[in-house]
Amino acid sequence: MDRRTWLTRIVGGLAMGLFVVSNGAQAADSLLDPELIKAGLRTATPEENGFVEYVVGLARRGVISPKIVAAAFIWARRKDRRRFQYFKRAVAYLAAKEGKRI
Repeated sequence: MDRRTWLTRIVGGLAMGLFVVSNGAQAADSLLDPELIKAGLRTATPEENGFVEYVVGLARRGVISPKIVAAAFIWARRKDRRRFQYFKRAVAYLAAKEGKRI
């Protein structure tokens, strides 16, 4: 492999890595919209809506990682039924792994 090919692959790999990292951060921030989460989980009661707003508030204040909320939402949204219950349990589990109690 010559030097030009080697450098092209290195620069291309670095550019792709930076793109993926910046894209992931933007995705986590965009998923901190409580209305989007409520619609995606199909919340039905005021208690469910309140929990979503509470968790988003914790993530925005930095008490828990926004990645926890984003990961739990994406995972729960793929479920057929009882999406909110999956979201609630996932947030509690992931926060506990970080040493936080919800």
